[in-house]
Amino acid sequence: MCCKRDAMLQLVQEEALVLRSPRDFRVPVLSVARYLEIRALRLELEGLGAFEAAQRIDDATLADLERLLQANEDAIARHDLAAALQCNQAFHLGLAQAAGMPTLKRFVDHLWMQTAPLIAAGYASFSPDMRVGHHHAIIDALRQRDGPAARHAIEQDILDGGTQMLAYVMRQERMHAGATQKEMDEEEHEAQD
Repeated sequence: MCCKRDAMLQLVQEEALVLRSPRDFRVPVLSVARYLEIRALRLELEGLGAFEAAQRIDDATLADLERLLQANEDAIARHDLAAALQCNQAFHLGLAQAAGMPTLKRFVDHLWMQTAPLIAAGYASFSPDMRVGHHHAIIDALRQRDGPAARHAIEQDILDGGTQMLAYVMRQERMHAGATQKEMDEEEHEAQD
């Protein structure tokens, strides 16, 4: 039990969980402002990481990222979203690792710890292109050692998925503010018209 509690406390320190009482650990609800801050940081840091990775990546690391992309596509095809999510996260963190910037990698890892539950909540509704389409463009840019193209592709990946995640965060924020399900459904319907 001690090791599990230590692991849970580490997740609290990483801001992936909130400790409400000695026995009550919860996934934090991100505010819109907090989500937008994290997304802005991911755009900058993962963009820089992709740019640097394109300059430094070796063939073995590129092959590892290609295998992760294929594993992600295979998991999606068999409707194993848990495995697909793991591959998606491993791809992003592997790209940050390939930049050869350990501090950047730690920051990206920390940001992913905070948004992983949110990404998991939205991943099922992402289109196949949103899930892995930009990853193909990233791989192509890495093969060509094209830093600006790699940066652009990872930024588009974050922004495309971010649109649905932002809508989810806004919905959660309204729920916590007391809006009823019916009111939120009506707002969403009005927004679509």
